[in-house]
Amino acid sequence: MSRLVWLVSVLVAAVHPHGFNQWLPPFNESARIYELCTNEMDDVILLRPDPSRVKFYMEKYVLCYPDFAKFVPKKDQGLVWLMRSLRFCEVNQIFAYSRYAHTYHRDFQTLFLKYAYALICDKGRLVPKEEHFNMYLYSSLFKALYERDNTDRMLICQRVSDVYSDLYSRCYVPHVEKRQRKISERCSGQSTPLLKFPSLFQRFSRYCDDFNQFINNSVAISNMGLALSEDILFMNLLSSSMVSNIHSDSELPSLVLKTRLLLQHFSLAAIKLWKQIDQVKKCRQAVIHEIERNETLNANETEEARADRVSAHVSHSCCPHSNTHICDLNNDRKYRSLANRAWRSFYIELCLLVLVMFNTVLLAILLLKTKRSLSTATVLFVFNIMFSNLLFFCSFLFFMRDLFDDRPYGNVNEDYMEKSPELVVAETLQTHLFASDEFRKHLIQETLYSLAQNGSLTGLIHLLVLVLVVINRSMSGKSIHLSRMSVISVFACVWVFLIMSHLLFSMLQISAIQNLDELFSTLSRGKTYLQCEVTPSSNYAEIASQCDRTAVFHAFGAYLLRGHTLFTLLFLAASITIFTITVAYHCRIRRQHDFIHSGLRLKKTAAHIHVYVRAQFKNIRLEYD
Repeated sequence: MSRLVWLVSVLVAAVHPHGFNQWLPPFNESARIYELCTNEMDDVILLRPDPSRVKFYMEKYVLCYPDFAKFVPKKDQGLVWLMRSLRFCEVNQIFAYSRYAHTYHRDFQTLFLKYAYALICDKGRLVPKEEHFNMYLYSSLFKALYERDNTDRMLICQRVSDVYSDLYSRCYVPHVEKRQRKISERCSGQSTPLLKFPSLFQRFSRYCDDFNQFINNSVAISNMGLALSEDILFMNLLSSSMVSNIHSDSELPSLVLKTRLLLQHFSLAAIKLWKQIDQVKKCRQAVIHEIERNETLNANETEEARADRVSAHVSHSCCPHSNTHICDLNNDRKYRSLANRAWRSFYIELCLLVLVMFNTVLLAILLLKTKRSLSTATVLFVFNIMFSNLLFFCSFLFFMRDLFDDRPYGNVNEDYMEKSPELVVAETLQTHLFASDEFRKHLIQETLYSLAQNGSLTGLIHLLVLVLVVINRSMSGKSIHLSRMSVISVFACVWVFLIMSHLLFSMLQISAIQNLDELFSTLSRGKTYLQCEVTPSSNYAEIASQCDRTAVFHAFGAYLLRGHTLFTLLFLAASITIFTITVAYHCRIRRQHDFIHSGLRLKKTAAHIHVYVRAQFKNIRLEYD
């Protein structure tokens, strides 16, 4: 008998192929609808509801089987198909795996199934009059999900599209137009739908805020699309795609490239990654050797099966559980070459450090022996060099600490495995630098290094300014007297300004990375807004504000995050300028000095001539007399 009913349903569907074109797939499948809409289902769902029968299938894992017909009696296949089409399988996964499962009930799910059946099968006349308002509300929700060209869904999608577009631009996510076209396709039913029943379930099935409370609190319930688009929690539930795109494609993480940290620590990351690769390589060789030594020959085992067994054993023994993709990296020679070049650079830096310390010790000895015969400016200049060398030494110690730490910088990302070794190394380094504690440590190292650089230039500028002042006063014919206190005060003020400015730029870098870390923490924390004890707030507004705080550094990163380098360039330009002016003044004084000396020589010669002429004239007069 059941087969006959199914055959009649198929024939009717063939005669009326366009009877359900108002619905999106899968509710436009006429054969399935006619199989569902039977008198027996009218009794089970509408007339004489059988909650136990409905609940039995509603909670079963069979809803997740594509071939559910093999496990369900023919009379219930239509009901199970309806539940599958409404994505009740995903609802069951929410109950099974969500940490908020205890806050949900199935009342909304049961009523939605009931009124969806009445709408699809055109059985509204079987619904009692006192339930007509509820049927209108639930039917509006169903139409928003599955009706073709539904105005409520278009209103919600337009709201989502506007919010997505705004956040993509504020969070520097590329290809906005392409992503907007994807949203339009999802809203029109051409691809995975944007609005799905599990989102409605999570919004309206909580004990603390269910569908009835939504109806009572909404001021636009006559327009379901407007009411849903203004509901904070429902809009938050539609943010998963946007969150995923920002997390994976935003250009804001490139902030770290605008600091010198990535360049400075690239060599360390290359060495650490090669150590891991080398350990895996040695472990693999040892495991294979051990297997070959202990295994017995099995004639039934093929070479392919043996290779799979060895590979599985190697993966279990040698691949770190937290960094399994490192075992799949190729091009060992390139990684070894990067590590070797990094080691050579460290040896060069170590030699420079030895020379710097030798220079510091030598200057200290000479300063102690000659301090009484040197001017205050000269003593401060030498002390400035020694202090800068000490800062450089401390910076190098901070830098080299990680070299003696066996902990890796970061895990190998699966998305970067097929890319060049340099990009793989940079990715592991970025993962390490985003850690707040590590970033502060590296920032201290960079600040010390910048102070060492700029401190040497500051001492040079200090000395050149004093020389320039002396020359300038001498040219104007004025005497000058620089007290020891004034020289020391100028020196101290310059260093205070230097240290405070470097701390300011370091704080800017910390602020940028902290804002970035907070942004990605928000993107990764999941649906915390579903907690009943949490006051509802817009997920979009929170992400937008964090993107705005970080985007400032993205737009002006070269200036805000490289302040240390800018100071170096500024001081270098200032020292060259002052040195040029000093040389020009010196040349001018030299010319004046030569001119004065030449005038004195002419005057002395004229005096000699005058004396000679007078003597000759006197002799002539004597001869005449």
